[in-house]
Amino acid sequence: MNLWEFLNSGFFIALLGTAGAITAYVLYRRKIRLHKKDGANILLLEIQRAKRQIAVAEKQFRDAGDDETKMLAEDTFLMPNESWSKYKYLFVQNFDRDEWDAVSSFYDKCELFDEAVIHNNRAFPQNAEQVRSSMGQAVASILTEFSKKNPNDKSGSKGEKAALATARKAADLILSNGGALYAYSPRKPVVDARTQLAAARGIGLDVVTTKLKKIARAKN
Repeated sequence: MNLWEFLNSGFFIALLGTAGAITAYVLYRRKIRLHKKDGANILLLEIQRAKRQIAVAEKQFRDAGDDETKMLAEDTFLMPNESWSKYKYLFVQNFDRDEWDAVSSFYDKCELFDEAVIHNNRAFPQNAEQVRSSMGQAVASILTEFSKKNPNDKSGSKGEKAALATARKAADLILSNGGALYAYSPRKPVVDARTQLAAARGIGLDVVTTKLKKIARAKN
């Protein structure tokens, strides 16, 4: 069999197909390893950042003492980016059941803490709107009552000016009392955040982070 016949033979064509399949498989496996390495790096960074933020949040609680309005800073998030749900399938063979559950629980607790912070942050605009609404209602009520009692009083009269002055005093009183409303934080988010913070703090991830470091530093 000459070279040309060999190149056109079924055996050579089958050989090319096999070689192509092997090459494709090798490239696929390499792609998966690189993807897994990237995932390990990302998870490691998220866990390490969350642990640092846990320490920051715990200090805020300590420094606040009994003042619940100062316990949750608006920008104290433990897990602003969550990648465990995206990459966890890559680590099925690396983590045992306890380790897997520990990572999942850690991410869950961090996300619940962040939700409590978001809910607490929403209290300010809600309370500010309530203060503005109360002010408007109080002023309108005073002026309406004045108009009923003084139907013939002309605009700009002493009586109207006195009513306006009374309305302004009422508005100032609401605003001064509303200072507490502006600084108010609902108790439930604070309690929830403290609970999730303590739970996340108690989850041991030393073995997990060691494995992630090993995978992240693995050679291609």
